[in-house]
Amino acid sequence: MDLNGLKDSKKILIIGNIACGKTRLARQIHQFLNIPILHVDRIQFDPQLNIQPHPQTIRQIQEFQNQDSWLIDGHGPLDILIQSFEKADTIVFCDYPVWKIYLFLSLRWLKILFGFKRQELPAHSSELQWAHFIKSYRTVKKIDKVMRPQIIQILSRPELKTKVQRIV
Repeated sequence: MDLNGLKDSKKILIIGNIACGKTRLARQIHQFLNIPILHVDRIQFDPQLNIQPHPQTIRQIQEFQNQDSWLIDGHGPLDILIQSFEKADTIVFCDYPVWKIYLFLSLRWLKILFGFKRQELPAHSSELQWAHFIKSYRTVKKIDKVMRPQIIQILSRPELKTKVQRIV
C-alpha cells in the first residue's frame, strides 16, 4: 500500500480477517503519520485471550476516537462498527481470499511456536495454547462467511464508499 495516499488522513480504521496484516500495516502508518494508535486486540482480550465484555471494549474505542487524530488496528465488537466507519476519514479493508488468510495464520503460528510474541496483545498473554490455536482457525471461517458479507454491504453505502481503500 502506498502510504503517501494517507498523508491527509487523520482518522484511520484498518479492518479485515485475523492474521491478514492489519497490525503490520498499522505500525507502518503509525510511523509514517505519527498519530496515536490503538490495537483493538489489546483491549478486546484479557491476558488469557478471552473476549472482554463488549461494553468495556466499546467504551475504550469510543474514548480513543474522541481524539483529533487516530489509527485503529481492528474493529472490535460489531456494535460499534458502523459508528467507527462514520467517524473514520479513511477505512483500510484488508480483504484477502480465505485461503490466503489461512496461509498467513499458519505462518503466524509457526512464528509463535518459535517464541514470537505479538506486542499488540494484552500484557502477560500467551497464544501458545491448543484451544486458542483451534479457535483462530475457526474464527477465520466465521469472519469470512458471516462478517465479511456484512462489512462489504455496509462499506458499499454511498457515504462510506469514498473512504474505503481495499487491499486484496
